[in-house]
Amino acid sequence: MRRKLFLIFAAAPVAVCQAAAQVVPGRDLLGYPVGTAGEAPVLSTTGGGGLWNPASIALTGADRWRVGVGAVDTPASQGLGVQSAWAAAALPGPVTAGISLLRASVRDIVRTDENDPTSRGQLPYGTVLASAVAATPLSRYVTGGIAVRYRRGELGALRRGAAGVDGGILAGGGWWQDLRLGASTVLWRPGASSDEATYSGGIDLRAAGDDSLAELRVGYAQQVYDGEGAEHYVFGAAHYGGATVRGGILATNEYGTLTRRSRFGLGLRFASYYVALARESSPFGDNGTYLFTLTTTSQ
Repeated sequence: MRRKLFLIFAAAPVAVCQAAAQVVPGRDLLGYPVGTAGEAPVLSTTGGGGLWNPASIALTGADRWRVGVGAVDTPASQGLGVQSAWAAAALPGPVTAGISLLRASVRDIVRTDENDPTSRGQLPYGTVLASAVAATPLSRYVTGGIAVRYRRGELGALRRGAAGVDGGILAGGGWWQDLRLGASTVLWRPGASSDEATYSGGIDLRAAGDDSLAELRVGYAQQVYDGEGAEHYVFGAAHYGGATVRGGILATNEYGTLTRRSRFGLGLRFASYYVALARESSPFGDNGTYLFTLTTTSQ
């Protein structure tokens, strides 16, 4: 989301003015799906701690708790780093409750004094997001979740914070072709301007295979944000045993500009651990962005 802003900070002071115009600085730094591995974030159940869909933290079967970490590393030309950690535990009910903490910041933004162009330094630009999440089955095939969040952002001397609430659902299991549906909000606040919230929806189904241990899935997801942009993702996933390969094409239409890029991920599950690495190409011709996820689940 709005990745052009931090691509050109050092060269275009107007971009800093645009960032300062955000209600809470740093919203545009949350455009990469940390905690995922090539899947559509709204449908992901492997990581993220409920950031992309609060319903995704729901623990099933005999699982009692899950903890995980995720990270995003962009090319030097962008200088963005994202780190996230989360934990979830099964409560009586059945209810799953979780917490997560995310930090995103941009490196090497040069500060200049408009009254003294020779005065230079580092301009801090980043955001921290804390969430408390809960999820529970709403019916045999539908799980719902809710998240209460607080985000604080910093741009130079400007520091602001705001609270918000998000909701999400995941539906599927036993339907035709093991059809799954998901929908969620990210950083929604009552009465807030449209540049804060993201609205997501997605669908996938089994195209081949007999069960989740050996199958091929295809799907489509969409994110709408800023009141002016949308991202479309057509993807596929192949599962065999403990290995999963995912990939797809993203098309982003933002401020009248259409860009395309690819996303590819590999996930491996062994014992109670799940580790994944994903790569997202850049539409600007530089090196790609890498996403790392590690989770463990205990019964």
